[in-house]
Amino acid sequence: MLPLKVAQAPAAAAKTSTDRIIPQPLLT
Repeated sequence: MLPLKVAQAPAAAAKTSTDRIIPQPLLT
């Protein structure tokens, strides 16, 4: 799960930048 989270980090960050309304539990 560690590598997956790291790989999703940039994607999640970009998504959060566009969809800030939706909280990201994975990021937290």
